[in-house]
Amino acid sequence: MEIVETHWILAPTRVVRCRILSEAHLQHFERKIRETVGPLDYVTNVRGQMTDWRQFNGDEIFHEYVRMLGERLKESGALNEKAFSGIDILDAWGNLLKPGENVEEHAHIAGGTDYASVVYFGDSEIVVGGTVFQNARGHVLTFPASLPHSVDAAPEERITLAFNWAMLTAEDKWDKT
Repeated sequence: MEIVETHWILAPTRVVRCRILSEAHLQHFERKIRETVGPLDYVTNVRGQMTDWRQFNGDEIFHEYVRMLGERLKESGALNEKAFSGIDILDAWGNLLKPGENVEEHAHIAGGTDYASVVYFGDSEIVVGGTVFQNARGHVLTFPASLPHSVDAAPEERITLAFNWAMLTAEDKWDKT
């Protein structure tokens, strides 16, 4: 995994894009999304197919993947938090949009949610804080959960795995040494 880029939008807001080069993980997630869409189809801000909000919460392969993401974010310092020690998953779900379907602008403001991340399974764009981000297979886009984001009408099928998380910090967070 590598940090592809860090963007500053609506300063001092950071949006971080990583690439996780694990085809086995991506294939597992994509298969699981295709098999489990239905519970929330067309009833949320996702104007397409959607799994249950917590479809991936108990998935050990997903947690392995999130550990890799957390390690890379920590090593890179991309979130600009010295005491960052890991990711606490709050919920994780899959989306499948058919051509012409979209995701309405929204933010994730549930109590305790610090960040939202999206895993991409193909070329796709998202508007975050008014900035358009082009993503490719294996990209993971991470941004503050309170930042408004949306997806315009998909030109072709679009599959993503989204998750909300809280930042875990080391107990010595306030140590100035």
